[in-house]
Amino acid sequence: MAFTLLVMVGRFGLLKLTSPGSAVRINVVPSWQYGVAYLALFLALYWTRSEKRLTPHGFWVSIVGVGVYAVQAYDVWPVFPSDAYYALMALILLAEGAVIWRGIRANR
Repeated sequence: MAFTLLVMVGRFGLLKLTSPGSAVRINVVPSWQYGVAYLALFLALYWTRSEKRLTPHGFWVSIVGVGVYAVQAYDVWPVFPSDAYYALMALILLAEGAVIWRGIRANR
C-alpha cells in the first residue's frame, strides 16, 4: 500500500520535480491517468486490508493491481531500476492473488 501511495503522488506531479528526465519516458498512458489508477488502487488496497483481503474483493484488487503495475513496468522499460520495481510489485500482487484464490477455493 505504501509503495502504491508513493507512486500515485509521483504520477500526480512530484515525479516532474524529483526526476524530470524520467517523467518524459512515461508515454503509454499520460502520467495523470496513472495517478488516477494508482489512487484507485491505493484506495482499494486500503479498503480490503486485513481480513477483507482474503475475500473475492481482495482477489480482484490484487489482479487489477497486477495489471496496473505490469503496464507501468512496460512503460518505463528502458529505465531498468524503475522497471524492476514495478515488475516486482506486479509479481507480489500476483502471488498474493494466488494465495487468496487458494484460500477462497479451500473454504468452499
